[in-house]
Amino acid sequence: MPTKLLYSDVTDRILRAYFTAYNKLGQTYPEYIFERAVVMLLERQGTHCLRQDEYEIRYKGFMVGLQRLDIFVAEKVVIELKVANAITHLHLAQLLSYMKTVDQPVGLLLRFGGPKPDFARRVLSDADSQAGINKIFFATTDTTNLLYPDLTHAVLNGLLEVYKHLGPGFIHRIYANACYHELKLRGLDVKTHREFRVFMDDIDLGAIKFGHLQVDNRALIFPVAVSDIATLQINNLKAWMRYLNLPIGIVMNFSTIYPKPLILRL
Repeated sequence: MPTKLLYSDVTDRILRAYFTAYNKLGQTYPEYIFERAVVMLLERQGTHCLRQDEYEIRYKGFMVGLQRLDIFVAEKVVIELKVANAITHLHLAQLLSYMKTVDQPVGLLLRFGGPKPDFARRVLSDADSQAGINKIFFATTDTTNLLYPDLTHAVLNGLLEVYKHLGPGFIHRIYANACYHELKLRGLDVKTHREFRVFMDDIDLGAIKFGHLQVDNRALIFPVAVSDIATLQINNLKAWMRYLNLPIGIVMNFSTIYPKPLILRL
């Protein structure tokens, strides 16, 4: 006799709603339209859904922010919707992060936006500890020839710990808060900055909101969550480093499968 899948009664209802929405709507709408369609179809079946609810994200006992989930069905199954050409490893890693947020073992990734329907089912297990990231991280990050190598190495270890604990998929502010607590736990002298100043050549254009950290009066840490780190204005980050007279900057993008820090020097 085949083994029954965990929460199969709920996931079967979700998939019926998904295929109905996929077939009736086409593929040209933004994500929130598909999200509303799936929720409405589930509720017509009598299935309770929470849509875009906020959940506390905790890091080693500290509350580091709030994150919204696309859909949480019957307090059992997390749904993440993506409008994309294909399901990626990053999408699946984000789904696992959200499943950990509500401490539920089953999640469905529903993809819209392609010529054929595609979905993925995930169940949390011990294998989701993301083993091997540590090796990849340090294989691409040589700290031996850097100014303050001990400090840089300690910071990189802290950032890696945050990534391993939270995974990708959260907003920038959550990672910045978690990094603050992790570096403090490691005994580093850390203070927060809520904004930094933007410069054009030598012209100060004013401040913008952007949470980052100053460590030991020697380094600035920029935790980010962006789809492409090339979109960051690195010259402006360096200008801010010069303004504060801090010789090292570390940019860490948490919106990736394999985190690789970018180390800035003046």
